[in-house]
Amino acid sequence: DDKFVTPLHDYVMVVPVGWETASPIILPDGVPTGMPLRGLVVGKGPGRAPDNLKMTVKIGDMVLYGPTPKIEFRKSSGAGFLLMREAEIYAVISDAPTANDPNLS
Repeated sequence: DDKFVTPLHDYVMVVPVGWETASPIILPDGVPTGMPLRGLVVGKGPGRAPDNLKMTVKIGDMVLYGPTPKIEFRKSSGAGFLLMREAEIYAVISDAPTANDPNLS
């Protein structure tokens, strides 16, 4: 019986890209383990208290995060998730801005 997991505080729940099966990703020899990893944000807490800091990431964001230890869990269906603090996320991946983007001026 799968339960719904809701992150608290400044925790973010991420589905790592490439975890379509119940087995973890195995990196071949020679692949640097310090490379950022990609994942999809599927849940987030309200922010960090008592500072009232709001979360920057949104559900649906594709993010880059580091290979440091995270809390890993799996549903009975085999779906894998990671739970990490928002500060462990390096960047949000989005479409590149164009020369006409008003945010560049």
